[in-house]
This record gives sequence, structure tokens and C-alpha cells, in this order.
Amino acid sequence: VESLCGQLQARFKGRGQFCKRPGLRSLMASTFFSKITTNPSFGTKNLQQLRDAPKGNPDLKGALHSGEMAEFFRQSSVSDMNLGDILSSGQLVPELLASTRWEAIDELIGQLVQAGRVKPADREAVIAAVKKRETSMSTGIGFGIGIPHASTDLIPEVTGAFARSTRGVHFESLDNQPVHLVMLFLVPQGQFQKHLHTLAHIAKVLRSDTFHKAILAAPDAAAMMQIIQEFSANVR
Repeated sequence: VESLCGQLQARFKGRGQFCKRPGLRSLMASTFFSKITTNPSFGTKNLQQLRDAPKGNPDLKGALHSGEMAEFFRQSSVSDMNLGDILSSGQLVPELLASTRWEAIDELIGQLVQAGRVKPADREAVIAAVKKRETSMSTGIGFGIGIPHASTDLIPEVTGAFARSTRGVHFESLDNQPVHLVMLFLVPQGQFQKHLHTLAHIAKVLRSDTFHKAILAAPDAAAMMQIIQEFSANVR
């Protein structure tokens, strides 16, 4: 965390106490979360090690106990769902029309309404929930990936929608690069901590270079779904 803070301080030199700005602790925590959970060797057996890691580092301890990170490290019971379990071909958008993350959220939730996963009457409320989460910090984790997500009492079970964008979507990502793969992830209210391992699995799949190339080359939604199922089954 100190290293990341130093890099940001250097990048925005001359702007004072950068590391004390609101939201930066959350940004550092999410960056760390993305790095550890997308490591191929990461699994639930590592939870205790990760809980113990911050004891000698107050800054790291603070980051690990902020927001979603706190829920992750406190929760040992996790879902075994993977990307292939959540999606169907009707929940895929082969080519996004959106050019911004806000438009992408609108488009993907529209796809869920069309697929019968979100009720038409609940569309705007679900959009508001996802955008509220996104406003706190972009879910563009870098590497051309965006994973907007939220919990809501308007869905009975975990669901999501996946899209690709050839031209790229402006997501205000951590690496400032356009996003080409977007996975919208929705969880019933009160169940988010249970599904953080599912979120980590999604990130692992999307960050695979082989998956990235294959999904961008797929000719249609059916081919995309086949690739998603194959990679999801092989990533743990």
C-alpha cells in the first residue's frame, strides 16, 4: 500500500497530502484485492494467511479492513459458483454500443431485463444501485476489464450480464486504459460477502490472456458462451 501510495504521490506531485484524500484508501484496497485474488494460486485456504498478513503493517491493515475487503477477510464460507454458472447466451452482448461505463451499465441491465433476469419495473432501481456503487470508485480493475457490481433486494438469485467492446469503453480504470470486457454482477441483498469468491473467480477468468483473445475473436453469443463455460470449468 505504501508503494502504491508513493507512486500516486509522485504521479500527482505538488498536490499535498494525496494519500489522505477521501476514497484513496478504498482504491488501494481494491487494487490489492484484485492482485491477490486473481493470482492463480489463490484459494480459500489462503484466507487465514491473508488475515494475519497485516498485523505488522498498520497501513495495510487499514486497507484490508475497508469496504468489500473487510467482508472478504471476515467471511470463510464462500460460494462455489463460477462465471459459467451465472451466464447464458441470452445474457451476453457480443458488441456493446456504450462508450462510457454509465452507458455500459444501462445497456447490460437492459440485457438482463430482456433475458427475464430483472423485472422491467425494477430496471431503474437496479441501475441506480449499480451506479451508486460505481460512483464510489470505478470497477475498472485494469487489463481492459470492468466488473460493475451491486447487491439489491430486487433479484432472487445471483445473476449477471457479460459484454465485449471492440472499440473500448471509457471506464476511468485504475490503469486509465479502455475496457473491452465488461461483466455486470448482481447479488441478492445481504449475500455479497458469500459471493466475493465468485467475484474473484470472474476476475481470474477475465484476466487470462488466452480467454481475452478467444472471447474477442468469437463470432457470436453462442461461441462466446462456449468459451466462457470452458474457461470457467478450468479456473479455480
